[in-house]
Amino acid sequence: MKKGKIFAVIAALLVTASTGAFASGNFGIGVQGGFVPGMHHHGDAALTFKIPKVPPVFAVNVGIWDYEVHRVGVTADWWLANPNITGVLNWFYGPGLAAGATFNMGNGRACDLYVGGRFVIGLNAFVVNFLELYVQAAAQIGIDTANSGIFDWGIPANLGIRFWF
Repeated sequence: MKKGKIFAVIAALLVTASTGAFASGNFGIGVQGGFVPGMHHHGDAALTFKIPKVPPVFAVNVGIWDYEVHRVGVTADWWLANPNITGVLNWFYGPGLAAGATFNMGNGRACDLYVGGRFVIGLNAFVVNFLELYVQAAAQIGIDTANSGIFDWGIPANLGIRFWF
């Protein structure tokens, strides 16, 4: 019982002491999940983050198509603007880059690589000054070695949450 009270006091102090850091909006970290329809449709989950003074919003994602195919990737999206629609609701858009690798292919190939460009558009809301909820989609096209260097495309759509410090 005593440990629970100590933990509650420490947690309350941390939240109180860090409120000013959250409000600055310099560093963001969160998670997102979604679906990628396209030539190779699959679900994915990602860790997203924004580093202070570095323009893009990054995501490191993992996609699982079935028991034999696993994809890891990274994206970097440069938001050109994030104008307000109404109240806490905003929208954003901008170009980006994507890269990934597919492992453990059932067709005997050990690894296939992907690199491409994308254009992201989405809605975000800061429900409180340190908590962002968002939904986004991106038109993505690139070259995939699984297709002998032929263009591969997808339209990843994600729902996410990000905390700002």
